[in-house]
Amino acid sequence: MKRVIRCICMVAIVALAFTSCKKNEQKSTVMIMTQELVDEVDENRAYMTPGTNQIIFERGDVVMIFNIDEEVPTHSHCAQYEAVQSGNFVTMQNCGTGEVAEDILDAYYAFYPGGREHVYTELSQGQNKSKFFVAPTQEYRPNRVPADAMYMAAKVDNVEHLSQTENPESAFFFRNICGVYDLMLFDANGPSVVKEISITDNTLNLSGWVELIIPEVDPVEMQSLFNHYNPDNAAYMQSLSQYINRVGYNVTGPDKGNTITLTMPEEGVQIGTTQATATHFYMILRPLACSNGYTITVTFADGTVKTREVTSNHMVAPNVIKHHGFNITNW
Repeated sequence: MKRVIRCICMVAIVALAFTSCKKNEQKSTVMIMTQELVDEVDENRAYMTPGTNQIIFERGDVVMIFNIDEEVPTHSHCAQYEAVQSGNFVTMQNCGTGEVAEDILDAYYAFYPGGREHVYTELSQGQNKSKFFVAPTQEYRPNRVPADAMYMAAKVDNVEHLSQTENPESAFFFRNICGVYDLMLFDANGPSVVKEISITDNTLNLSGWVELIIPEVDPVEMQSLFNHYNPDNAAYMQSLSQYINRVGYNVTGPDKGNTITLTMPEEGVQIGTTQATATHFYMILRPLACSNGYTITVTFADGTVKTREVTSNHMVAPNVIKHHGFNITNW
């Protein structure tokens, strides 16, 4: 049994072809906490929950927990855990889709979202790899980020047994891998009703199945690299390339693409008519998105479509909310 220093792992997000949760047997439990988002503009705070910038787990949310053996991947295994309450510090219990051994191997890793539609593991193939599904669509929720879209991950290696993660000091502390793009729209000639919004990146994939080597993903290192992104620094770009290769980053699948679309309720969403009354549309995007230009496409309830090509560097950073306001009157 090996001990390492505690660090915290990245995110993207996963599931297995497991059966439905069993409710009639004793289940192991763990404690899980979320990270507070950094708001780029304090005076224009975008609250994820009342009075805080923390994204909360909701009852029934599922994470995937791995027990990883770095030297012998065939010993690695995983299971799904389900939130039994809502909040940013919650209990999760095994929901009958696999088991995680009580004794730690090299480290425990956890990923959200971890439902069957989000994760495919390659542990059975003798590799500590998983594919995490980043959907091309997200669903609008007023004053909240879309559900199942903020990819988070955690790593625990300062314990000997899984049951010790029920203690606050050794609980799974999730780091936000992606960033929040707050598109603030208003129409001076309004009122206008929006039915759909898309962001298309000029150079980067925004969706698809993202393959990663689990024990190589370090969210602390990742956040540092992305937050110091500098394409004009050759040494930095080399270190970033080495990191991407080390974690085995690869995007595949029929949903691989450079567009994320935010869908609205059937009646649409009416936007404000002034900058002060601009409507906030929160979208979750991967790190470095929008750094090399992108296009915003807005579809209205009357069938009108407006687009805006943005050449500014609006780079998305992990765990950061960035606000971008647009008057669509002259688009």
